[in-house]
Amino acid sequence: MRRVKIFISLVVLFVAIDFFSKQIIKHNLPIFAHISIIDNFLNIVYVKNKGIAFGFLKNLPVKIKDILLIYLPLGITIILSLLVIFSKKISRFNFLGFTLIISGAIGNLIDRFFYGYVVDFIDFHYKKFHWPAFNFADSFITIGVILLIIDEFIKKVKRK
Repeated sequence: MRRVKIFISLVVLFVAIDFFSKQIIKHNLPIFAHISIIDNFLNIVYVKNKGIAFGFLKNLPVKIKDILLIYLPLGITIILSLLVIFSKKISRFNFLGFTLIISGAIGNLIDRFFYGYVVDFIDFHYKKFHWPAFNFADSFITIGVILLIIDEFIKKVKRK
């Protein structure tokens, strides 16, 4: 039961961080406007991403896009949540990794459900090369996947 409380608390915390950061951007920056944080390296910019990573899938028909960007991630999020809650043995890396992935998915699902797009605003760049803008939810998902990979690597090393 303690693990479930920690899981729910962390998901609420991470989703809140993502949600409120996006609200600050949405309500204080015009679309495509940017604020330079670190010259030639980091901007805050307001971008509406109607696809997934890098805008991929943004031009699909609405019904197919809804299945791929709302219903499929929602189903996976529910399954992963049940796995975390009911798993008898789960390592700390897996617990935190899945919690971050679930939180990021929920954060982006909220945007897609209410706005039809995801608010992206973190813009890393070097001179004219820009990494596609992203948000905290994307970062949570990426960090979560990295933690799962580290956990598998640790297990593999321990087996040897």
